[in-house]
Amino acid sequence: ATMRYVEGRDQIIDAPLPQIPPLDSVVGVRLHEPSQARLWSVEFAARIVDNQDRLGTVRSAGATEVIEEATPGFTVWHLRSYYNYSPSLTFTAGVENLFDRNYQEHLDLRLRGPTGFPADVTRVLAPGITPYFGVDWTFWRLNDQCPIPNDQ
Repeated sequence: ATMRYVEGRDQIIDAPLPQIPPLDSVVGVRLHEPSQARLWSVEFAARIVDNQDRLGTVRSAGATEVIEEATPGFTVWHLRSYYNYSPSLTFTAGVENLFDRNYQEHLDLRLRGPTGFPADVTRVLAPGITPYFGVDWTFWRLNDQCPIPNDQ
């Protein structure tokens, strides 16, 4: 489990600073091969983000103005795995936002358009379900001898 929280306030006007993300945590469980080699692992995790109601405020010409909008909290689920085929070859795969949740990060883009077209604010949501696959192939390691002779 991990947790992140940032608190920032303008001490003069006693208001939250802009661009501060809400409370964000990840909780999960990881299963792996019980040997020292750890040839494989599977992880199931939830990212839990609190609503952001501490809206950024700025001072301008003696007045204060709130420049952010409240954002609801959300939870998204992830599934990740790896398999060490050999000491130099590892395969990874996973799915982000496993249950295809619609959500918006607090600091993501919001577009203001003409009034009523399509609405006052167009919200750009985070991507939906996102599968991925990767290969990590190490040609040589620092503790191995360099494959290129020193005299070349």
